[in-house]
Amino acid sequence: YEGRDPNLDRRVAIKTIKVENLSDEAAALYGTSPGVRPLRSEVLSRMDPSDAQRLRERVALAWEAGTPFREEVRVSLPDGTQRWFVTMGEKLAPGKDAGALVRGTFQDITAWKEAELAASALGNRFSQLAQSLPIIVWTADPAGHVDYFNDALSKYTGLPDEELQNDGWVNTVDPRDIDGVLEKWAEVRAAESTLDIEYRVRGADGIYRWHHVA
Repeated sequence: YEGRDPNLDRRVAIKTIKVENLSDEAAALYGTSPGVRPLRSEVLSRMDPSDAQRLRERVALAWEAGTPFREEVRVSLPDGTQRWFVTMGEKLAPGKDAGALVRGTFQDITAWKEAELAASALGNRFSQLAQSLPIIVWTADPAGHVDYFNDALSKYTGLPDEELQNDGWVNTVDPRDIDGVLEKWAEVRAAESTLDIEYRVRGADGIYRWHHVA
């Protein structure tokens, strides 16, 4: 899509500027008839109000300062469905016989956004469940770095989260067990198998107690 600066007072221009050129693809995505040149306010009226306000501010900044923008917005289509779009744009220098131009794109990202939101909700549910359990719950990334643990680990060791993250947990393992633990950890990572081991972990009181880690 393209929008042209009508060389009016900026406060008026931001409200009344028309979309000069809306491709047939963009029109179809947005539920607008090909060839229609809607006011920008009409385009924004179909967006979620908070998204529309954020995009309005970013487009205004593009006009005034030439700052490129990228925003993800929710749009209500004429058939009643709501879709997610990513819109990106930038201000182009004025031509010889024309004023400045803002050119941008719309892309439907609904499928990707729904998957992202579902994954986020799943992560939140996992975290809520893990925090409610009276045992230590943890996960590690493919490189073997611990990337999640519930509050039970901090409470048991008496250490702040930042000292336990990544490889910090190693410092809580009993020195008598550490070599075997690291060896087993390396074997599990190499074979992509399941960890099942017992070793002693230092508590907040300084006493090492046996734990079954799996």
